Amino acid sequence: MRKRVFVLKITHTPYKIAITGTISSGKSLVGDILRKMRIPVLDTDKVVHDLYQKDSGVKKSIVQNFGPTILAQDGSIDRGALGKIVFHDQKKRKLLESIVHPKVTQKVKAFFNKKRVNPFRVVLVPLLFESKMESQYDEVWTIAVHPEDKLIQRLMKRNNISHEEAKKRLASQWSQDQKKAKANRVIDNSGTPHETKAQVLKAIDEIKRMFSK
Repeated sequence: MRKRVFVLKITHTPYKIAITGTISSGKSLVGDILRKMRIPVLDTDKVVHDLYQKDSGVKKSIVQNFGPTILAQDGSIDRGALGKIVFHDQKKRKLLESIVHPKVTQKVKAFFNKKRVNPFRVVLVPLLFESKMESQYDEVWTIAVHPEDKLIQRLMKRNNISHEEAKKRLASQWSQDQKKAKANRVIDNSGTPHETKAQVLKAIDEIKRMFSK
């Protein structure tokens, strides 16, 4: 089957789409669907992971502020250990954000500025609304999963954590209903990947039609 490739004539290119949602809602799945459509996607979670591993200044600052206990045996940052700290302490989470966000912002700006044939630019941003960054995008998609217990089960399986820990991590972020209320579009990822893909294709088609008028 021939891949879908969308080339739009948009007057204020690039057209910036932010994809957000609570932890384990399926942002990466939607990102993968869009990549297969040859739409450029930047995953800020991966950017942060790369900073932890490759940016010596970021790593040094994190160890200085959070202590050597967040290091794995090989000397790399243990994201699980760091996550347990910041998910339960808002002040420490904001401290971590102050270390990594300037670098992430630079990466996002470079991503937007790079010239590509496809005018879409998609950025996966887990804490978009919490960080008050939604105004930087032309539209925001929220990925949602219902009922919430299904989301909890997915998070437990993905991160190998307890039911109680999963609930605590979800409680540290905005609720799904809050994020849905502020989004331009909601992608329901409660069903199969095929059902999610159909919604993504429909959303992109609607944007395409909007600019072809």
